[in-house]
Amino acid sequence: MRTELILFITWAGSVVAVLLAFIWVAVRLNRVRSGGGGGNKNELFSEEYRQHMREKGAARFERTLEENAAFLQQDLHAISDQVTEYVKERAGEILKEEFADQKQTVAAAQQHMSESFKKVDQAIAEYRKAMSEQFEKELKLERARRLQRFQDNMADVVTHHVQQTLGTHLSIDDQIKFIIDNLEANKTAIVEDIKREL
Repeated sequence: MRTELILFITWAGSVVAVLLAFIWVAVRLNRVRSGGGGGNKNELFSEEYRQHMREKGAARFERTLEENAAFLQQDLHAISDQVTEYVKERAGEILKEEFADQKQTVAAAQQHMSESFKKVDQAIAEYRKAMSEQFEKELKLERARRLQRFQDNMADVVTHHVQQTLGTHLSIDDQIKFIIDNLEANKTAIVEDIKREL
């Protein structure tokens, strides 16, 4: 890069030097022509020679410009190729860095999501356990309540059927037989009453 800069400065300096020389010759010739150069009226160079020198200077100037332009164009191509290669390498490095950063970000997000899911699963398991315990507790209370109600109502049902049997004033054997027959006959009704109570 430094070499290209030095070459460019050298080329620009030579172009400026040629231009200054060309301007100096033109000014000098103008003074000689107008008589302001302090010389006599007899010109040192003929018009043909001056024309020839002008053409030769212009041709040399054009050739120098073309050579320098070609040299500059080669330098520009070389610099452009170097810049392109540098940009490719740097872009590759930047993309690798970005991909590494993105990979780390995705890994961190996945870790965070995994931890969040574990916490949610744990909370659901704890809630399920608490609800299961609560349900078991409620179910036991409901069973005990229904069993108590069944026992209370069963006594009422049996008492009702016994009172009906005793109300007919039968003998003990007849009463027992009547109670058993009555219970057997009302077996379906008793079971229905028990089911309703449960």
